Amino acid sequence: MEMHALGSCSVRRWLVVLLAIGLMSVGLLSYRMQSLPVLSAHPFRASRRNRTASPTFMLVRAIGNALPPRHDPTRALQNLRFILEHEQLEDEELATHWVLNRLADEQVARQFRELLTEFGAEFTELPLELETYAQAPFHVVVEDHGKDQVHVEAIGEDQWTKNQNINAFYGSKNRHALGINVARNVMLDIAQKSGARWLMPWDQTCFLTREAWEQIKNDLNNASPDQKYFMSFMDRLKEENDVIFSPEFKVNPWEEPQLIFRNDSIERFDEQLRYGQRDKAALLIRLQVSGIWDGWGWSSWERRRTYANMSKDVAGYDAVSRTGYVVRLYSGLEPEEETNSASAGFWREMRRAKGVIKLLDQLEERVMRELYEYNPVNLLVYDQSLLQKYKEKIYTAEEQDVSSILADADRALQVSTPWTITSNEALDSDRDSQIFSNFFDHKVEGLDDGDLIREMAYNTTALALAWQFTGNTEYAAQAVAFLGAWCTDTTTAMRATLEYADMSFQKLLTSKSRSTRGSLMGIRHTAVMPMLLDAIRLLNTTNTSIEGVPIVRDKIRLWVREIYDSLQSAYARDTFRWSPGLFALLYDVQVASLAAFLSEPVILRFTLGTMQGRLMTMMSSEEKLLIPTGVATKPYTLLMLSTWGFAVDLAQQFDLEAHLFHFDLTPNRREERLNEEGGLLCRFVGHTVPCCQPKGTNGAEQQCVTALQHASEVQLFVYSRIARQAMRHCTILQKRPSCVSLAKVQTDSKAMSAEEMSRYLLPPYVLLRAM
Repeated sequence: MEMHALGSCSVRRWLVVLLAIGLMSVGLLSYRMQSLPVLSAHPFRASRRNRTASPTFMLVRAIGNALPPRHDPTRALQNLRFILEHEQLEDEELATHWVLNRLADEQVARQFRELLTEFGAEFTELPLELETYAQAPFHVVVEDHGKDQVHVEAIGEDQWTKNQNINAFYGSKNRHALGINVARNVMLDIAQKSGARWLMPWDQTCFLTREAWEQIKNDLNNASPDQKYFMSFMDRLKEENDVIFSPEFKVNPWEEPQLIFRNDSIERFDEQLRYGQRDKAALLIRLQVSGIWDGWGWSSWERRRTYANMSKDVAGYDAVSRTGYVVRLYSGLEPEEETNSASAGFWREMRRAKGVIKLLDQLEERVMRELYEYNPVNLLVYDQSLLQKYKEKIYTAEEQDVSSILADADRALQVSTPWTITSNEALDSDRDSQIFSNFFDHKVEGLDDGDLIREMAYNTTALALAWQFTGNTEYAAQAVAFLGAWCTDTTTAMRATLEYADMSFQKLLTSKSRSTRGSLMGIRHTAVMPMLLDAIRLLNTTNTSIEGVPIVRDKIRLWVREIYDSLQSAYARDTFRWSPGLFALLYDVQVASLAAFLSEPVILRFTLGTMQGRLMTMMSSEEKLLIPTGVATKPYTLLMLSTWGFAVDLAQQFDLEAHLFHFDLTPNRREERLNEEGGLLCRFVGHTVPCCQPKGTNGAEQQCVTALQHASEVQLFVYSRIARQAMRHCTILQKRPSCVSLAKVQTDSKAMSAEEMSRYLLPPYVLLRAM
């Protein structure tokens, strides 16, 4: 297949447009702190008490999601019933209210509503809106650490730190799905609007005995004018709730207290703190309440929100008085897990962190399946509706649109011997010939393993597509033969490892051991996987064999799983995942594609939703592309742009592309933030893509002209696609007319051969892809 050069007429046409419009100057970027979506509150009220006057006190408790292994899911309803049945305070001055805080399980939410209604309890529901939750981004920078924590090797990281970091990656999602401090502030608003003088926004399993309430009420009634806040310490039950009725029961309230606010207090809970991130203790610090939380090891980011931001609403230390006590009902866990000890507290926090991650992963899977109709059989690279469109026109005058696919498939039919990893000789006689191995700096005679996998994948794809269009089983049979030889035949199948991909021949010559390993560039050879997986999906669209052609689904799936597992190995993590630049992004794209095929929607979404972190190691402090030493600038830049374009295509299918383009850093590059004008990826496109640079950039106009004059059709496709993708999300680029014009360029798909597309690690046949 010959490289097709871009026709001079089309280049001149667009040059005229671009130069007539001119290049615009850079606009100032605006930054704003990332905010949570507006939360709607749907009230559900039952048997509201007819009051002739506002209550003096209002106790509002939040009911949230159970988080096993921290919580026993069956206990929440039991504890609520216990409170409703036994908390008989008999005080007309006290009103109670409940807030259902974004319950993820509708059946559980209904049970709570029914139970509250049964007892005539007033309640408000804050619903979990899955569509809004889905818009909450993943984070890659933890607090103010200033680095991509998702893709950095965590040397010596203990399980506690690992759990906390994972929770930080899900920070915005945690705040929306659990939103404990948002709920607490809603509870304060509800109590304040009731007209009550004293507001008690407490946790759901807090139980008040009559004795405790009388102490609290007396202290509040006798509070001095400068006392706006009180606190009630908790006693955590380690056995069944009935123990509180025993004459021998004695409270030992010492754990983190519940707070009481006077209705003119100004302090509120910090909504930027996620559930489990000292969400309540942070306010205790700001109110200058001393306690065990002082020794919790607050990070610099947390200290700025607490110790460096002390409340001016209290008169100094010890201004928050202690009153009464609170009984925290039994969780249902083993007694030793609820003991009042530092060790037990540590493990409670560990279980809480795991419970949060588990819940959020469940929500991520719901998002994928319910909102984006994820199914592992769905095509990821090609568009099923476009395939159907061209299939229906295959025997019409428009057949020429897919003629190149059929021509490629017909040539593939002439291949008598399938490509295999064993088609050439092993580079080392002592090495398994089924292990992928090649040199990047030394060309062997014939095809090396990189050439072989590329030939197999592109030809298999052409055959699978041709079978879809024509129904000719010869195409399918040949495709299955290619897959069988490469993936499932025990004597020829490629082993699932890239440890010897792209070795250095020069290093081998100088090695004392006469051996060497592969390099990070080796991941480029499996860049064919997304396309190949679509070919496998197409061949699997029938439930039976194709007229006697066996589709070895299980064996191929096993091979795909082995490839996926190999990318999680220590070698792959060290070589590809933790690396900077292009090859790390190629790794992410492949992991996401494999996860999609293997029915791993959570991994798929997390991988695509955190790719923006790669920008932090791809760009210099001046936000220019970093080119590895010894690598040619133009080819590397084009490969980077083509890979980002493909990555955005994948992200767009699950509504994640805006997160990629709006991800940004604060001016000191220490914290992550949202920038709807255009984040790092927008500016990367602006710096790197010809014709998207700001007017006034040295030589920008000439670079634009030169680049388009010399661009092949595929290169023009790479430029125009990433410009078009960026234009939808980057206001800063929308102000540059030449970039807008470039984004409107429509390339000729028939002029882009599969061979030329392969040079940029791109799937062929762009007419079958939704752009």
